[in-house]
Amino acid sequence: MSSVLLIKSDEPGAERLRQAILREEKYCVLVPNHAHAIRLMNSMTFDLVIIDIDSQEIIPERISEFFRCKNFRIPIIAYSNESTKTDAQELLNAGIDAFLPSPRDENEICDVIGRWLKTG
Repeated sequence: MSSVLLIKSDEPGAERLRQAILREEKYCVLVPNHAHAIRLMNSMTFDLVIIDIDSQEIIPERISEFFRCKNFRIPIIAYSNESTKTDAQELLNAGIDAFLPSPRDENEICDVIGRWLKTG
């Protein structure tokens, strides 16, 4: 079973998204921020990281750098309800593997997860 680390701080949106990922038969762990994620990634293996960049205290363009400097080489998918196309390009240029501006629903994110895990 593929494992997904979901970094999202707002409830109940985080729980709805986690449940959608679980319905796709993926193991999903929800953490509120990148600091918790790093601690968890030091002891567990994940296949994919999904991060809501609107709910994080780290500058979005530094998210990839933050994970990569810790030698975590897994795909990072960022999403945002507030970003523009320019923001998206900056994130991709900074090393984020995929970006979803304003995902319409949980299924859209699950589709992207499936593509990155090559099971969708």
